[in-house]
Amino acid sequence: MRRGLLTAVLLGVMLTFSACSENKDVVSDESSELLAKPDVTQASAKELESGSADSDSASAGKFKKIQFGDLELYLPDIAEADKKRGVKYVDDAYSLDMDLYEIHKKINKPDGMKIKNADGFGIGMPYREYSEELQKQVEEFNCTVTEVFSDPETIEDGNRDGGNDAILLHEISAIDVLAISFAIYEDFFDSVPDIKLSIYGIPHEVWNKYLSADDRYSRDQNTKMLEAFRSNGYSECDLIADREIKTTDVYYMDYAGFNKDNRYKQFLMVLEMEDIPCEYSFYISEGMGYVMDEGGESAYAAWKEANKAKFIE
Repeated sequence: MRRGLLTAVLLGVMLTFSACSENKDVVSDESSELLAKPDVTQASAKELESGSADSDSASAGKFKKIQFGDLELYLPDIAEADKKRGVKYVDDAYSLDMDLYEIHKKINKPDGMKIKNADGFGIGMPYREYSEELQKQVEEFNCTVTEVFSDPETIEDGNRDGGNDAILLHEISAIDVLAISFAIYEDFFDSVPDIKLSIYGIPHEVWNKYLSADDRYSRDQNTKMLEAFRSNGYSECDLIADREIKTTDVYYMDYAGFNKDNRYKQFLMVLEMEDIPCEYSFYISEGMGYVMDEGGESAYAAWKEANKAKFIE
């Protein structure tokens, strides 16, 4: 039985990253070739042996230890050569190199498109020594909904710190395609939890039922709408696409394609994970947005056809 929906809110839960710098020419625009790197081939590893955290212990070569504040964290030790190009791993979640996020955006950019900064989330779990507190945190991994395809902006007359009374303005962003990276370490652990990603569309009339017609609303109003959706199993929304995620990779959602008839005001991304054990590590990261470049339609169509296995449809 599923424990519930594992969540990441648009503004971030656990680990949040947003671009702090302009796009840099760190990586050339070679989308297709870079995405064609072979699958991860890291051999299956057993759990970290308890009671030892030294780099020269019996656990060396399985997990690598880092110190993060007061926490000793263990990250799956996978050679760079065995990682899939463009995928964000748990290591990346703790990197202070902000250029890394720009690099991933460029590596994963579809042909015929250009980068459009998008709010996103990163949610991950490194391995830690077992404790009752850790068990409690894992069990309290709660359900929420991730909003995509919008850039809510806090208006000047609202509360700029983002409190419940902040006035927001809804704006459908110019994001045509969104990429999401899954590092689930299926070749590292003996087994991984079931993972499912579902995309729902919110029709205009449903949106207007909960929020103001002028698109000015408070965070509290937005939260109540999402809570209503969760309580009714998203029955007011349209299930557009879903997919079981079984392989570490970068996946794509073609929002422009989903909304050709302008039926939807907003989209929701719902992520489900089943039975997350304390010893499991993963990292799921979104926020890589793209828009059609001028004259790029044919190049994108060809790229999408060549990479159709990566699309959530």
